[in-house]
Amino acid sequence: MSSYLNLTPHPVCPRMISYLGEQLHLQRAKTSDVQTGMANTKRTVESLQSHNDALEAEKKASKITSSQQTKKILALEEHIKGQEVSLLDLKKSNNHLQQKQTMADENHKNECIEMRELLVSQKEE
Repeated sequence: MSSYLNLTPHPVCPRMISYLGEQLHLQRAKTSDVQTGMANTKRTVESLQSHNDALEAEKKASKITSSQQTKKILALEEHIKGQEVSLLDLKKSNNHLQQKQTMADENHKNECIEMRELLVSQKEE
């Protein structure tokens, strides 16, 4: 029975305990480094997610602005087409008026000639 109750430490035990203590210290340091790395990575991911959200919002705003600009462009193009039609009508009307004026000028000229001729013939009589 005395061999079971022998409480003297085995000569290897203190070295083993010292080694295990050192290993435990190293593992705690590694765990701390990993936790710090994870925290840094988490902050980086959050920052990137925030940046991504901002870019998504900017993209949506750009799409809305682009859509509005496209609508304005289409409306302006329609307005321009209407103005072109009006311009064509005005050109036709102007040409018609110029022709009328030319004919009126020609008629006036002819009337003047006829009146001069009449006046000359009346003086000769």
